[in-house]
Amino acid sequence: MRFKFILPVALASIILFTGCGMSSKESTLYEKIQETLGKMETYEAEAIVTYISNNNTHKYDTVQKAKKTGEYRIEVAEEAAASAGAEAVTEAAAES
Repeated sequence: MRFKFILPVALASIILFTGCGMSSKESTLYEKIQETLGKMETYEAEAIVTYISNNNTHKYDTVQKAKKTGEYRIEVAEEAAASAGAEAVTEAAAES
């Protein structure tokens, strides 16, 4: 009787404790990423930013630049092409 109870508990414990650990590959990859990010002095990223208001939604192409000192700059390049086309379709549908 005791054996029937102990065996499932032991197996469940083994599976639980071995499955929850982070493998050494994942750990070293995480450490490498953190080290690389820690060494960065500046970065630049291009993104599409969506502004949502009560009446419309506008998408803009932007460029973000940042320095390790905390300085940053966000340039709004132009309204994204997909957004402009979507608005033209919406306005045409509303007029019909």
